[in-house]
Amino acid sequence: MTAPLALPVISQRAPTQASFSLVANTQTFESPLNKSVQTYELPGARWAASWSYQNLTDADARILKAWLAKLRGQAGRFSCYDWTHKRPTGRAYRSGSVNGAGQTGRTVNAEWAVLSLTIDSHLLTADMTDLTCDAIHETYADWLLPGDYIGINGELKLVTDTVALTGSGLVIIAFEPPLRSAPADGAAITVIRPTCTMRLVDDKQDNMTFREQKRTDITISAVEVF
Repeated sequence: MTAPLALPVISQRAPTQASFSLVANTQTFESPLNKSVQTYELPGARWAASWSYQNLTDADARILKAWLAKLRGQAGRFSCYDWTHKRPTGRAYRSGSVNGAGQTGRTVNAEWAVLSLTIDSHLLTADMTDLTCDAIHETYADWLLPGDYIGINGELKLVTDTVALTGSGLVIIAFEPPLRSAPADGAAITVIRPTCTMRLVDDKQDNMTFREQKRTDITISAVEVF
């Protein structure tokens, strides 16, 4: 399989409307005798996306049509992120890394390199005695917040609990859905536009509506593949 395509670059940078949701994989059984219900959670939760463009220019419509053609319906793959949450609401602004191999489940031990400012006391003058600290570390109580996204091991995860960055740089991140495979020690954790790999939901997504003045509308739907 070829590498996933990137999303097309058009002048209308963001969709007019967009949705991005996590679809759980469950089975529910209801007893025909007493109507008691049992629900089983199965592996395979996946992301689903739908987005619409309205009033596309002729140039943008042609770029988008060519991109859809290159996907060849459901056969193609592309990298996708949540347009409504491109970067964390928390203060995280750079990539971290996985701290330790063999991790699975809904949490991961991670590490961010701690930035610090060291003040050389030999450069201080007599009127600067209040600046005698050795280092000022970057620490935040709200490094990542519930609802933020991270990318890890080629998978897209939704942060479920607040993550504080302390002077050690070591954190534990809780997220959904669980990891499908264990990331390598030192694997990157991205926070800016983290993506997952998707395909179109069917072979009929190239359904553009053309109106007067060569303006175009289109809605595209896709699901995660792994």
